[in-house]
Amino acid sequence: MITLDEFGRILIPLELRRQLGWEERDSIYMTIKDNSIVMRKVTGSCIFCGALVDIVKMGRHCVCRGCINRLNDAKNGDVLYVTKA
Repeated sequence: MITLDEFGRILIPLELRRQLGWEERDSIYMTIKDNSIVMRKVTGSCIFCGALVDIVKMGRHCVCRGCINRLNDAKNGDVLYVTKA
């Protein structure tokens, strides 16, 4: 059992972090699904908007599906502006 501290934080036990390959200062993405908290290590964010989900890795860079769709719909000469995730 894990208990929240007075600031609402939890400590993830070392053994679980080792099993997941999580290290100090790793970024962890959290969301709610089916009334549960789901956490995963962030392995990259979109180079355009910073999104953490629906990521496609292209070489050393990551692009989200939303930005891929915007780029795909762009016409020659269009100027696209960065939108926040």
